Amino acid sequence: MSDNAGKPEGPDLTLGVSPGDFKNGMLLGHVGNDPVLLVRTGSDTFAIDAFCSHYHGPLADGLVVGDSVRCPWHHACFSLRSGEATRPPALSALALLLAVDASAQAPYRAPRTASGAPDLQGVWDNDSMTMLQRPPKGFAALVATPEEAAAFEAKRYQRFEKVIAAVDPNEPAPPEDKVEDDDRFERPAGLARIGGQIRSSQIVDPADGLLPYTPAARETAAAKLKSEEVYDDPEGRPFDERCLLGGGGGVAPPIMNRDHFKIVQTADTLVIFGEMNHEARIIRLGDRRHLPANVRPWMGDPVGWWEGETLVVETTNLNPGDGWRWNAGDWIRLSADTRIVERFTRTGPGDILYSYVVEDPATYTQAWRGEMLFRATEAPMFEFACHEGNYALANILGGARQQEREAAATAKATPPGRPN
Repeated sequence: MSDNAGKPEGPDLTLGVSPGDFKNGMLLGHVGNDPVLLVRTGSDTFAIDAFCSHYHGPLADGLVVGDSVRCPWHHACFSLRSGEATRPPALSALALLLAVDASAQAPYRAPRTASGAPDLQGVWDNDSMTMLQRPPKGFAALVATPEEAAAFEAKRYQRFEKVIAAVDPNEPAPPEDKVEDDDRFERPAGLARIGGQIRSSQIVDPADGLLPYTPAARETAAAKLKSEEVYDDPEGRPFDERCLLGGGGGVAPPIMNRDHFKIVQTADTLVIFGEMNHEARIIRLGDRRHLPANVRPWMGDPVGWWEGETLVVETTNLNPGDGWRWNAGDWIRLSADTRIVERFTRTGPGDILYSYVVEDPATYTQAWRGEMLFRATEAPMFEFACHEGNYALANILGGARQQEREAAATAKATPPGRPN
């Protein structure tokens, strides 16, 4: 154990603890004179040395991601299950203790399908205020404090109430830059809570909660955000406008958009059916061989397998037309060579922990990882008649043709050598 001098902090853990003693999933205490950190993640409770084995950084101020804890000083990482150092600069493992919590339960075991696999079936909802990237203001870390969360959520609720407020038909239209809209008609959920932690972003790695673009890719993404859209060619319009995929990619990996979706599975296939744009992602189970490199379907080529209670899905062969995803003010780049690995784990009767890793060396300086929580819902799935009454696309293209006619007429009327 650590040799940190002084009176040990926190409660005597040998006297027992309760779930209410934990703050953001962690509790600093002691066993005798040894400082010990208890960490609750999902249904598991771990007891580890409270200080990093590198320079004795306080792990109680660190970041818990899945089954690992990261030191706040030099970002060394340790496995909560084994104590092993999993990322430098630490080389030595942490001491582990057996944590016995009277209120703890055995790890959740999902019900089984007829084939004996964990049953992920049902209708699920992933709505929350937690966006992909951490907002530039309001949060100091991935795990938000209750005060940070309350302030952030209050502003969003105020905006929602303003958006759905009754409009006086006798009042003139507001200025264009003062119009606010929202695509929801129900009070939005608050920030996501995962393992007792309030999350400020879906991205958990890198630690800053931001997409780790290369300089060139960041410049391209900024230009994409500012550039005008194509109006003269249907192929240049966004894929969701053309009813190819749902907004933000729908149920295409990684699933980032708030939505309802349904999971249906058999012994050799699992299907994720999205309410938005009603696309169905069909995942082959067992056979890990991918399609030939020249076959690139929408939503890529997913293959899946079971690792205990977790469904692991690897997707490659992305379609070049799905190279950009729009998500809450951000353009997310996914090149055709991107590899995405998703994990679906039932953590309770009504919860699925969804995590994913995106690998694209041409676009990002490192692989980046995100987490979300899917919650079971009794709400029905509604038809999403995307093309029904879809006159907007024809009008957009018609406007471009009119601009071309006007430009041609102007050029024809302008004498040679004179600017038009």
